[in-house]
Amino acid sequence: MEKLTAETKQKEIAIALTQAHEDVSRAHTILNQWVQSDTLITVSEDKLPRLALEELNITNHPGMLYYNSEESLAKSSLSLERQKLLPDIHFSVFQGTNNGVNAKNYNGFQVGVAVPLWFGANKSKINAAKTETMIVANEFENYKIQLQSNYDALLSDLKKYQETVDYYETTGKKLSKELTTTASKAFQNGEIDFLQYVQLLESSKNIEINYLQNLNKYNNTVLELNYLTN
Repeated sequence: MEKLTAETKQKEIAIALTQAHEDVSRAHTILNQWVQSDTLITVSEDKLPRLALEELNITNHPGMLYYNSEESLAKSSLSLERQKLLPDIHFSVFQGTNNGVNAKNYNGFQVGVAVPLWFGANKSKINAAKTETMIVANEFENYKIQLQSNYDALLSDLKKYQETVDYYETTGKKLSKELTTTASKAFQNGEIDFLQYVQLLESSKNIEINYLQNLNKYNNTVLELNYLTN
């Protein structure tokens, strides 16, 4: 029974390890597709750090800046259409003469007023510009709300993962090592059988695996928060 249990656990670990290697290979392939470098890029295996969270600055967010520009453009278009209804005043200064004998130079000026005769088309354009301004303003406000809502939701997820990461770093890491040490001593002294020994080692490794999984989720969430698009 103990031998069968050990072989089963070994097979499960071997399969999980193979799957992990395939996931890493696939990640390297996707990375090189994104970078499109002449040389093959590899990532060295190192300790997984905890990424730092940057504070959200809504005012300077690229999406907010885009909608700011769109809103300014819509308001400028509306202002331009309104100005077309106003009289257009032309003023010019000139210096002239004539073909007569002893002709002299003289200074003059011209003043003209252009009044639009057809108001219907201009009013339609003004109404269209007003509508466009309202649409952009609504889209701007909706984007702002969605941005903040998504940020808050991701922040809630981050706190959930942070609890597990903090637990491991303060307590779980020490507990995992103690389980391994205690199990080894107890098995060597004949206090527990092989099956119990394997179960304790599995519990120890599960604590580490759970930590790494949550740390990975934590870092992915931090990346989403730091580079939030919507």
